[in-house]
Amino acid sequence: MKDPSYALAYAGLSDAYSHRAVFGYVPPHDIHSKAKQAALRALALDSTLVEAHTSLGFIDLFLEWDWATAGREFDRALALDPRYPPAHLFRAWYFLATDRMTNAVDEVQTAVRLDPFSLVNNARLATMLYYAHRSNEALAQARRLLELDSTFFQVRVELARAYLQLGRCDEARAAIEQAPEQAAAPFRGVAGWINARCGHPAEALAELSRFRAETRERRHVSHYSRAMIHAGLGDSERAFAQLDSAYVEGTWAMFTLGVEPAFDGLRADPRFARLLKKVGLVS
Repeated sequence: MKDPSYALAYAGLSDAYSHRAVFGYVPPHDIHSKAKQAALRALALDSTLVEAHTSLGFIDLFLEWDWATAGREFDRALALDPRYPPAHLFRAWYFLATDRMTNAVDEVQTAVRLDPFSLVNNARLATMLYYAHRSNEALAQARRLLELDSTFFQVRVELARAYLQLGRCDEARAAIEQAPEQAAAPFRGVAGWINARCGHPAEALAELSRFRAETRERRHVSHYSRAMIHAGLGDSERAFAQLDSAYVEGTWAMFTLGVEPAFDGLRADPRFARLLKKVGLVS
């Protein structure tokens, strides 16, 4: 680094590390310490930097599942700059993890108001509406995202999930078939899950085979994505085995278990309650 006293650069470096893990390019444990060190360095250089507090809150939430600490960091960031969209965006995920879906939706709506042309913010509003089971609103938001940029790699995933939640399988499958390969983890399991739910198990099994091939090539594929597909196929034993592995690997999406519709069929099993407790979603 040419200027080792530049706090904002360290915050950016932290995000580069942590977001790689969240987007599924590397296992979370491989990148965690580097992300944390960079965020702490940024704060040591400038404790009033909103970006640094947001970076640290992101790590606390997505990589450490430390809800209380994450909440404090996002509160601190927004006290410094209440108009900083990323802090609102990531605080929404904090509210999801702490079972406050109304607050989660409100926070992303604030992020969208502050940065209305952000594709990520608009996509995450569709996500939160979907998790809140506000299906028609989720579909309307996904369509707005499509109007903003039809090539954005997450738009087809949001459309497909909303259609499926509304029971419109043909439209869900048509949307997900147009999703590009680079859909971020855990969204990569959505195509297999939708095909399984919509009566096309062969396509779901084919996606699992692709995941196994990628793993053999030493490419990271989250166990969470595989769990979604097994759950859609009604194979609870393999779904739980993959969720256990996802917990061990620290897959961030484990903190969405409380609201993820893909696992609705597993909720009555005592193993699901034990998983929620291990992740810290229930006491």
